[in-house]
Order: sequence, then C-alpha cells, then structure tokens
Amino acid sequence: QYISVKKLLILLTLKMNQSNVTLAGEEHYGGFLVYNIIMLCLLVIPITTFNLILLIALIHSKRIPKPFQVLLVNILMSPLFLAAMYLYYYPSNIRSILCSCSTTSDAVYTTLLWILASCLTARLLFMSCYAIFTYTTVRYKPAKVWHILLISVAIWSTSFLLNASLYSSKVATIYHINELLKTPRSAGTLSYVYAAIYFIIPIVAFILGICMPLAAICFIRRGSISGDFTLYRG
Repeated sequence: QYISVKKLLILLTLKMNQSNVTLAGEEHYGGFLVYNIIMLCLLVIPITTFNLILLIALIHSKRIPKPFQVLLVNILMSPLFLAAMYLYYYPSNIRSILCSCSTTSDAVYTTLLWILASCLTARLLFMSCYAIFTYTTVRYKPAKVWHILLISVAIWSTSFLLNASLYSSKVATIYHINELLKTPRSAGTLSYVYAAIYFIIPIVAFILGICMPLAAICFIRRGSISGDFTLYRG
C-alpha cells in the first residue's frame, strides 16, 4: 500500500507540474494573442483608415501643385502597403495561436519582411525627394509631372530590388523561437553590409530633410525669388 500511495503521489506531482507548464505556455500565448489584437484594432486599423482618408483628400485637392501632389501620394502609399502587410500578419498570428499551429511559412514570412523593408526605404527616399524638389522649386523652377513619375518608378523599383537580398540565405535566415514564433537572424558578413546600407539611407534622408528646407528658407529671406513662387511654395 505504501508503494502504491507513493506512486500515486508521484503521478499526481508529475500531473501538476505538467499542468503548470501547460498553463504557463497558454498564459504566454494568451499575452501574445492580446498583443496582436491590440496592435490590429488600436493601431493598424485606425492608422490605415486615417491614411486612406488623407490620401483621398490629397488626390481630390486642387490647390496643391501636381508635382508635389504626386510625391505626397507616393509618401502616403508606403504606409498603406505596410498596413496591408500588417492586416495579414496580425490576423495570421491570431489564427496561429487559436489553432496552435503556424499558419505562416518561412517564404511568406520573408516576403513580409521584404515588403516592410522596401516600404520603409521608399518612404525615406520619397521624403528626401520632397525636400530636394522643395529647394529646386524655390531656387530654379518647378519640376514636370512626368519627371516625378519617372523618379517615383525608379524609387519603388530600387527599394524592392535592394531589399530583395532578404531572400538570400547569406543575408537573412528565419529562426524558429518555437512552433508559433519566428524572427529574422543575420547570416554572416553580407548581413552587416545590408544593415549598413539600410542605416545609411535614413541618415542621408534625415540630413536632406533638414538641409534642403533650410536652404530654401535662406534663399527666400534673401529676397531673390524670381517668377510666381506663391503657387509652388506649399
């Protein structure tokens, strides 16, 4: 009887430990589930709605010159592409937690990273172009719409091609934290080269975003503006 009682106590102890581990895991995923729901409902959906309203208003505006209108539309398109990505990513995480299985393959996860990096790169480049064209409009003359369209195509193409290197296993690999969670990891020297390029772009964009408007303001204050500037100074 003593042996039977001892075995029963051991079995009960193991069962309790197993239950504690299960509850801890469920609590962990429960927190992750709440995080995804909050990000989706309180951040992604409101920001996406706001950007859509802003984009529609911008397209229908008659007061903004067409070259700057095209640039601003492209700047707003970047967060909309990101929103589309997150509208897939967060519901996918929620579905994975509820069904206790991963619903996002490594290829899809890499594609999401590619879209994320490309849209951020494009947004920075467009903001740099906006600063440059503000100065050139004040200092010289406004750009043609077809110039802006060509530059827009070049920026989007460059952004997506540059970040296509994420598909290479020599640049980034997908690390599985557990059966549900994944994260990108560096894969060697090329990863640091990519990271360096990715960090140089924001620095250059930040410098241009400050220097170009300041140069335009200085030019305005010198009183050397020629032509109809009031139409384009927005």
